Amino acid sequence: MAPRARTKASAAAANIASAASKVSPSAVKPKPPRASKKARVAAASLATLQKTRNVQVKEVTSVKNTSNAYDGHFDRGIRFLATLIEERRNNSEDICSEGIPTDELEKAFTNPPNRYSAMAVEMFLVQKCFVQGLRKDTAYGIQGAFAKYWDTMNGDKYAGDYRLDDKTGEVTGCPARAPAVMAVIHAVKVRAVEKGHAASRNHAEAITVEEMKKIIDWSEKMCPDDLLTLPVKDIETLMFRAEHALMRAFISSAFTLWTRCFELLTLQEQDIKEDCVGPAPYYIPHFKIVLENRKGWQHAKGYEGPRTGNIYDIYHQDVHAIDMSTHLPKWRAYLQKLQPNHKVEGNDYIFPYIAPNGLIHPKRDMSYDMLQGLLTKFAAAAGLKKHYTTHCFRRGGAQYRFMYAPIGMRWPLSWIRWWGGWAIGEHVDTLMKYLMDSLQSFEAGHGNALHPIPLGADQSFMGDHIAVAPVSSLEVREFKAGIDHKIDELVKVITATLSHTCHSDMVSHTLETTLNPSNTSVGPTRVSHTQSRVISRAASAPYILPESPPEAIVIEASRGMSPASSERGTSSEGGTVIMPSFRRFTFAIPDLGRVPGAWRRVIKQWEEIDPVTKCALKDWPKDWYEGSSATASKRNQRKTIFDEFVRKKKKYM
Repeated sequence: MAPRARTKASAAAANIASAASKVSPSAVKPKPPRASKKARVAAASLATLQKTRNVQVKEVTSVKNTSNAYDGHFDRGIRFLATLIEERRNNSEDICSEGIPTDELEKAFTNPPNRYSAMAVEMFLVQKCFVQGLRKDTAYGIQGAFAKYWDTMNGDKYAGDYRLDDKTGEVTGCPARAPAVMAVIHAVKVRAVEKGHAASRNHAEAITVEEMKKIIDWSEKMCPDDLLTLPVKDIETLMFRAEHALMRAFISSAFTLWTRCFELLTLQEQDIKEDCVGPAPYYIPHFKIVLENRKGWQHAKGYEGPRTGNIYDIYHQDVHAIDMSTHLPKWRAYLQKLQPNHKVEGNDYIFPYIAPNGLIHPKRDMSYDMLQGLLTKFAAAAGLKKHYTTHCFRRGGAQYRFMYAPIGMRWPLSWIRWWGGWAIGEHVDTLMKYLMDSLQSFEAGHGNALHPIPLGADQSFMGDHIAVAPVSSLEVREFKAGIDHKIDELVKVITATLSHTCHSDMVSHTLETTLNPSNTSVGPTRVSHTQSRVISRAASAPYILPESPPEAIVIEASRGMSPASSERGTSSEGGTVIMPSFRRFTFAIPDLGRVPGAWRRVIKQWEEIDPVTKCALKDWPKDWYEGSSATASKRNQRKTIFDEFVRKKKKYM
């Protein structure tokens, strides 16, 4: 700055200072304090702060899906222990061979934990991971669920490392962290690495429609629907029929609704709306299923209107094995029949717990372990080699509707997401592993390269271009070959049937002419329809058996001639016919069997006239039984018993 400028600035500053010194202090008014932007909030009480802290920590740090999974593992563990205790009590097992009291084992999962709490978790892990073959994710989930349960019990009293006082039985720390429990988890982890499970996708095995058909066909063969209308006489019969009716309803419903196991096992009567009709102009009858507790829809946000995402209209399906509208009502009807004195209520479970003694508990749902055991049993009996879990229906049903259903009946991805209960906002990883991975494996695989008709699955979605393309000459030849094969099989069956029928007619006619020599109608063309039915009944009666195979001989039809009197005769028309003949007959006596009251059958055989022989056993000619020592011995036994019966009857009269 120039010297002249600095001089002017200094003078101005001096003038300002002089003026300020002349102003009175009272003339200067202080500025009011600036108002705070935020109003002060009074301090909350310690109890309120502690409660708010717990709620916020739990909501922010916990993952809802993980919490639901933990709840499921814990609930299944409780049921596993309850089933184990019930079985021990049914066997009157107060203390087992290992010295474990049933009453103390029952309290393993209560508050406080006891010396058997860690062992109960260990056995539950063994059941799920080694008996049922589930993988390490299940082991980690079970251990985490029970660790969370005890960590939050009575503050932090049972959190931390596990310790057990052998003398007093007092537990400190978390039983889910006991060395024995962690050893089982380590074994599951090592097994996964050895078998390559760690490197493979952790997908549930999907069940196909063909495999569903095998299970349903086997079940209906073993226990037809007709048996469900008959009275139940014993526990074994009840359990047998109930298992088949229940499983047919469960697997068809699970494949249709793609439910998780707990979602379907907790279905109640109030969740089914019957006698519904579809919209105009068709008015197709159906019933509705309401899945209130479906996992995906529980956390759907941003919608406050009426909930319709959990209501499913169930219509008749053409594929019988997956037709929920057929199998579920049959099971419900049979379940009500098994409880004649029970009034059905809304909170009754559709798949209730059935005790080993056959008692039905309508207010208690069936356990997962029991259902898994039935599924393994049915799949093995039907000849299926895969090991299925209850999740196989969810994945298999989704794949069928997306990829394997007939063309024109496959569902778009939006339908799949809605029907499976995957809520808006969920990750697409689940849908990808359910559908896209399987689709990629199908389209990228070429194991069917030897198929007579090229499929070309990688050229379009699921190879649909083959199904909609015009028929080729190669396909016509393959179709003709298939039809020819079926016709050849049909011809073989018809030939065998006709051969058997002709043989039966020959035997029937020979029996008729032998037992009724006065019959003047000899030729088979002379026998009426009514006579044929009588002859057929005679041929199937137990008293007459051919000693040698029938021999066809040529005889001339004569009204006064029978096969026994002549091997060749001349008919009035001068023609000849082929007639069967037996060289000899043996008259057999049926066995009595090892049943109470067999002596009454002896009296009946001895006195009553048989409709075939037209003769009671006491009046048999000698040539009917003298030719066979066995028949003669049986007849003498019958005579001895009858004579003794008459003697005692006279004695007591």
